[in-house]
Amino acid sequence: ELSRRRPVAMADDGRSFGAWTWVILGTYLLCLLLATVYSAWLRLRGPSRWRMTNHFLADRSLGPVTLGLSFCASMFSGYTVVGLPAEAYSKGYSAWRWVGSGTFLAAVYMSYAPRFQWLARERGYDSVLSYVKDRYGITSQRTDPFHWIVVVVLLASCFVYLAAQFEAFGSLLSTLTEGRVGRREGAILLAALIVLCEVVGGLQAVGLTDAVQGGVLIVGSLLIVIYMDTVYGGLPGITSELQRVSPGHVAVMDNDAALSWAEFWIGVGVQRALLPDCFQRAMAARSQDALRMASGMLVVAPFLTQVPLLLFGIIGRARHPGLADPEEVFGLVVLDVVNYDGFGRVTGGLMMAAAAAAIMSTADSALLAASQILTLDVVRPLYDGLSWQRPR
Repeated sequence: ELSRRRPVAMADDGRSFGAWTWVILGTYLLCLLLATVYSAWLRLRGPSRWRMTNHFLADRSLGPVTLGLSFCASMFSGYTVVGLPAEAYSKGYSAWRWVGSGTFLAAVYMSYAPRFQWLARERGYDSVLSYVKDRYGITSQRTDPFHWIVVVVLLASCFVYLAAQFEAFGSLLSTLTEGRVGRREGAILLAALIVLCEVVGGLQAVGLTDAVQGGVLIVGSLLIVIYMDTVYGGLPGITSELQRVSPGHVAVMDNDAALSWAEFWIGVGVQRALLPDCFQRAMAARSQDALRMASGMLVVAPFLTQVPLLLFGIIGRARHPGLADPEEVFGLVVLDVVNYDGFGRVTGGLMMAAAAAAIMSTADSALLAASQILTLDVVRPLYDGLSWQRPR
């Protein structure tokens, strides 16, 4: 079904994203490449460059800014820039339930991350399964069934999350090229980019590139607030238009809907906070202070990212009613901005860069978490004594 969707850029009025979008996206990708090279240089010049903790945990050295922006970027996936506007387009202000789920995620994470970070340093954990081994007294991971059950569960979540990002990036690239590049080719390009980042720089590169992507995601999302007034007449005007064309989109929730919000917060918040990349970030924190400051950034991130992206759907419902596929709304609103004025071309490029950042940051985090589990919790137990030693 996803592969049959019409690319957003093929608007009926002939509008396109223009050259500025490609210039900004090219600059964004260049920044990611430079960050990857710099991370590789930092890794190779360090005394622990051949240790697994260097590759998978950035030698436990991530500071508060890098850690916080990295976590924020990986928390918001491709669904954030495609699915959230689509849900707001279809359901109106009730889609704001996602903001609460992000806050609940932060609360769950802060309930275990400080203790887990301390234990990881004190006991030398280098993966999530190291904690499982220590906690349950597993003497031989190779023969213990519980170890392999946990491995399967964690890897399944990583691969499902990763596959969704490939699909989202393929769709985004197809949209930008007006269908000239297929979804499969876009997914292959994403795979090449994140594999390069992961192999060359490990978590140091993933963390630094995620920090860049987190900044781009926040800035690109917030820019819609500027154009909401100039292009669409402000939020009061948009709400008045919704009351006229779709009253259900601005209706106050009943008690059953409010209860469903709470259930949604618990379900999404707990599940996302327990994915392997969250534990990996906690183990990689430089200190308790760094983790505390990064967690604070995580608390406010949904209001800086998810709220503006939900506004894309509300704006689209008022300006572009009757879409057959609500997931087109993000691209159509960006097209409105791009074709509004000269500065809008730059702004629209940053918005599309934010979409790419949400997808790529989640994909590289999921891939690194999966490779950590495969290397340390699958290959190492099967081949006792495996370690990374400096080549002779």
